[in-house]
Amino acid sequence: FLCLLLTFTLNAQLSGTYNVPGTYTSIVAAINDLNSLGVSSSVTIEVTSGYTETAPSGGYTLNAISGASSLNQIFFRKTGALANPLITAASGGSGTPGSAVQDGVWRFVGTDYVTIDGIDIIDPNNSNPATMEFGYGFFKASATDGCQNNTIKNCVITLNRINNASGTAPATDGSRGIDVVNALTGSHTSAVTVS
Repeated sequence: FLCLLLTFTLNAQLSGTYNVPGTYTSIVAAINDLNSLGVSSSVTIEVTSGYTETAPSGGYTLNAISGASSLNQIFFRKTGALANPLITAASGGSGTPGSAVQDGVWRFVGTDYVTIDGIDIIDPNNSNPATMEFGYGFFKASATDGCQNNTIKNCVITLNRINNASGTAPATDGSRGIDVVNALTGSHTSAVTVS
């Protein structure tokens, strides 16, 4: 009798095709499920053409996804004939190219086998340090776990050229559309000794 009164929610790994908007109300909701549930086969997140979303403060973070592999790939792609979906950077960043924690729109942390196809990014911030240092950024999760086999294609990344400050290595100067760096996301200016 007690078992009948209790309700349990079981969450399975993601598999198949999902839509934004539709299955998910936002890209961030889809990312949250990928991070927490993982995948059991290939997953496609179809983002409707013309869709717009403002990234959360600090940007999106897609971690190493449980189950992702060459057979179980993850796709975020535009669907429909209108303009590419557009992600707008959050306002009010505080980092610079010389900061340990830099501002970006989408972070990949030890993430493997992800393709972003036809999803644009724009940074409307027009003063420093509010501007973004990167659109899509690829970081190591540890000295033994970097991003592998990822693709960004058919995307327009518009960042503000006013962000032209000097970077502290391994970070480079100014803003970068796609940033591939030998660093952890919380210590962008410290190179990782790969083991």
